[in-house]
Amino acid sequence: MLELYQRDPYVKSACTQVLDVTSVKKRPALRLAESILYPGGGGQPCDRGWITVPGGGRVAVTRVLKMNGKIYAVLAEDAPVAPGDRIDVEVDWEPRYRNMRCHTSTHVLNGALAKSVTGYVSEGIEVSEDGLAATSRFQGAWPADRETALAHIETSNRLIAEGRRVEIVEYGALSDAIAKVGSIYRGPVDLKGPMSIVIVEDWDANPCGGTHVRNANEVGPLRLLDFGPSHIRFALQP
Repeated sequence: MLELYQRDPYVKSACTQVLDVTSVKKRPALRLAESILYPGGGGQPCDRGWITVPGGGRVAVTRVLKMNGKIYAVLAEDAPVAPGDRIDVEVDWEPRYRNMRCHTSTHVLNGALAKSVTGYVSEGIEVSEDGLAATSRFQGAWPADRETALAHIETSNRLIAEGRRVEIVEYGALSDAIAKVGSIYRGPVDLKGPMSIVIVEDWDANPCGGTHVRNANEVGPLRLLDFGPSHIRFALQP
């Protein structure tokens, strides 16, 4: 089942119930009925935000993480909150939105790489903490020169400017996903069970649990920073 941050990453706040309270490095950590805050993973930093507890106190969420398959929001300080309480949760929106843009841009770029790098295999992405730069790591044969790296960025910028639709779809099995998206699928071929596939319209499809914009044109133009035989690093416009 898709978490709220996946179903609608544009939700900035929600009222939800506290299911569990535990401790992470001596800080209170809350498990919530609706997971509005992204726990990080796959190269994307976690969200930060705030909770407002019964009585009106507002406390910062400094970290979000997944433990034993469950998502916890770690608070900056102790707060009068207990299981069963209803609280308001707010996402620190500006960094979240930068991460959404940046993460989506890696799908666009990796789609370009998959179409032109012989024997392409993705080895993951790294989104910077400020959400304004990312590194795509991969294996495969390509010239690894500046001209070719720039060509991949230019191809990505063209797709971004076209405003391709971006969506996340749940499938019961990998065979169902591949039957739907066909040759644009570039993920692992041995996945089992239900999965979430991020699809950039007629361009790229890949399993992913992060947050993404709805339309590629929200990303804005990319700028090449550096490259090597197995990576390309680029920046977004602020």
